Amino acid sequence: RELKERGLWNERIRNAIIRIGIPHQDSQTGYLTVSIGVVSITPERDQLPYSLIQAADQALYAAKNGRDRVATAP
Repeated sequence: RELKERGLWNERIRNAIIRIGIPHQDSQTGYLTVSIGVVSITPERDQLPYSLIQAADQALYAAKNGRDRVATAP
């Protein structure tokens, strides 16, 4: 549930950026877009921070694969 709520907040941020309409001549859309990767974990005592970074990187990669969207880590 928490991850879904964070995804919704990030979707609002993404939409707000689109509404601003910042010009970006190198973009296919002609304006700035944003891709956001979302992850949430409950840390465990022996867990290294790298696992969170890796999950966030995977979520961001998934978001960028479709461009201009929010993706959550599995």
